[in-house]
Amino acid sequence: MDEVIFSLDTHPPEPPRLVAVPWVDATEIFGRARANSLAARRLHKNLERIHRGDGADREVVVDEDMRQALLLILVAIEADGLLLTALVELREAAGTPIIGG
Repeated sequence: MDEVIFSLDTHPPEPPRLVAVPWVDATEIFGRARANSLAARRLHKNLERIHRGDGADREVVVDEDMRQALLLILVAIEADGLLLTALVELREAAGTPIIGG
């Protein structure tokens, strides 16, 4: 597995915003998502599914609760000085609320 695709539907009726993140960078999110809210644990479970290679689906469809948890995780990663270039676009996308979510 090379990358994880995060799908954020922030501007319907436009297609969801897809942000590709290399797995090596997504592991920081994966590790931090375990010890957080229910939404963060759902995020972790999706990343775990992708890591295990259950099917060819590498997409994580992010709902509003997961978006909020993801944003908090990315803010913490940034505060620790670990927000790599690959995560900057995801942080920007996670900063926009999911419409109807």
